[in-house]
Amino acid sequence: DGSVESSVHATHTRLASLLEHEHTPLVRALRCSGMPAGSPLFSALLNYRHNTLSAEDSDAPAGIQSLGGQERSNYPLVLSVEDYGIALGLTVHIAQPGNPDRVCGYMQQVLESLVNALDCTPDQPVQQLKWLPDTEREQ
Repeated sequence: DGSVESSVHATHTRLASLLEHEHTPLVRALRCSGMPAGSPLFSALLNYRHNTLSAEDSDAPAGIQSLGGQERSNYPLVLSVEDYGIALGLTVHIAQPGNPDRVCGYMQQVLESLVNALDCTPDQPVQQLKWLPDTEREQ
């Protein structure tokens, strides 16, 4: 509830209060969760990564060449937001039959709506933000 600006501040405050638990072992988190043993604690992962835009492998020592790489995860859904300081990138890894393009479309719409509201109408109620892309809303 509340305005876009107050919702962003409240979210920031809640997330900042969790930082003291950032390095808590997963075993302890699972024990405190009340989940039955053997149950997965998470079914999705959200990464927010601070990165820099740089020339490909410019920091590699002489004679070292990157042949490529691919991320792997055991989570059915992994959404990574790459923060380059001047631009954001989105990467989604999703188990079949999920559609990563659709998930990226949702996230892009959310981020654009939030940024536009913070820039132009920060007092707008957060419930009035446009969360679905037009094509999805029409469907």
